[in-house]
Amino acid sequence: MAVNAVGSRTGRWRKLRAAPAILSLSPERGMSIAAPEVEVAADGRATLDSPGKIERPTEYDSTKRESVATEESQTAATAKWNKALKKVPLRSAGAAVSSSVPLVPRISLAFAADAARGRKRCTQPPALETGRASASGRAADSKQVLGGGGGTLVWLRPFDLRVHDNPALTHAARSSGPVHVVFAWSDQEDEEQGSWAMRGTAAGLWLHHALASLDRKLQIQYGVRITYRKGESAGLAILEAVYESGAAEVVTSRAYDPAGAASERVAAETLQAANIPLRVFQSFLLHDIEQVRVDLGSWRGHFGTLTPFHNACKAWGKSPEPLPEPPRLQPPRRCLGDLGLDSLGLARLPLRADGSVLDWAAPILAAWDISEEAALATLRSFLTLGGGFHSYEKNRNLADASAVARISPYLRFGMLSCRRMYRDIVAAGGRNISVTFWRRLIWRDLAYWQLMHFPRMQEEPIRAHYSGQWWSTDSQALDRWRRGMTGYPLVDAGMRELWATGWMAQ
Repeated sequence: MAVNAVGSRTGRWRKLRAAPAILSLSPERGMSIAAPEVEVAADGRATLDSPGKIERPTEYDSTKRESVATEESQTAATAKWNKALKKVPLRSAGAAVSSSVPLVPRISLAFAADAARGRKRCTQPPALETGRASASGRAADSKQVLGGGGGTLVWLRPFDLRVHDNPALTHAARSSGPVHVVFAWSDQEDEEQGSWAMRGTAAGLWLHHALASLDRKLQIQYGVRITYRKGESAGLAILEAVYESGAAEVVTSRAYDPAGAASERVAAETLQAANIPLRVFQSFLLHDIEQVRVDLGSWRGHFGTLTPFHNACKAWGKSPEPLPEPPRLQPPRRCLGDLGLDSLGLARLPLRADGSVLDWAAPILAAWDISEEAALATLRSFLTLGGGFHSYEKNRNLADASAVARISPYLRFGMLSCRRMYRDIVAAGGRNISVTFWRRLIWRDLAYWQLMHFPRMQEEPIRAHYSGQWWSTDSQALDRWRRGMTGYPLVDAGMRELWATGWMAQ
């Protein structure tokens, strides 16, 4: 799983972990869990084991209350589900892909580890259509030669995958010498996140294609490509790339999640020991939350809530203006040794015994254009007249998701700059049109500020007395909820949309 606005991931959600998924509680208040539980029908559209034949439980197991669904409610749920699916027709992912993906494939985080150790058969994720991210399947370089020496090494992180408003990339462009763009991956660091590990999940699938899309853009626009490296730690992988390239400095973006911050500290210590400068820029959040100081001398709202935090942000100062895309990047004379994106194993797909691919990724890839261009276009579309922003205050809670922005994964993986988003919101009328949406980025900053002060909040409730809360252990009830078969029409419709597209509106 991966988190965009992590503030609401407290004890309440701790026991509801599902299959490989993207979970993001976004500034638009959309909750996203992408998971591979669909079927691909002969006509190329996703189905869920005949939505019209929803199993009707005779009781709601978590509370043992009677809740028999009516035929009318079943029909309403099916209609909403089919309407959502019509918007995302599936493409064929290749001849090897089976046309019958089980509703509940037994895929878990353990699969990624087994595949990496050769205990499970797997294949690489399908490349997106030509023109979107054709670089995703790029093979490893056969050449491993020294770089031209000097210049700047840009350490890409999983949350800054864009060209616009990327201070590290802009700094490299303004410096003399070649620019080496390196994405470093550590299986060990990822595994240390436990249930939040990314490899083998839908978050890993998104990361894979986001990298492929950015790689393609860098090659076309600047003649620079991403070099993919692995190591015991990301810091060691970056150090090896520095030695090979002869880069004079390393630049990167600051992480605010515990795992990313820990990786950053290890990298800083590793590079410092080798006398290699590391410069870290902040652009993932609207404010540098490490510098935000909440006034505890006067009561202006409960600690950790929006009002005192918002006041502290205003006292901190105005957020910097977003940076434009660099006009040019100087390519290195020779490429570094490159393992290739596929070698990272971010989104390997299981193979059945007959050799066919269990392609749980197909409906997710069909539902999204995973590219920086799409991120900016989605924001523009939302902010234009009739695009959702102007009716957000009135319609944001409607089940048809007609007024939400659908940008949460783009923000989480840094394909859309929050500073660019804020500037465009202000230009579109800001708080005069929708004060609620205008504050979404403040809520997002607050979530990471809370995480900074309560680093265990991803697994433990902030308020300790909730730790003793009793949870139902009925696995069948949990399974019906995940599959959208509870008998509650709106719940089921939302969950089925979630499984197929990786996203569900508020």
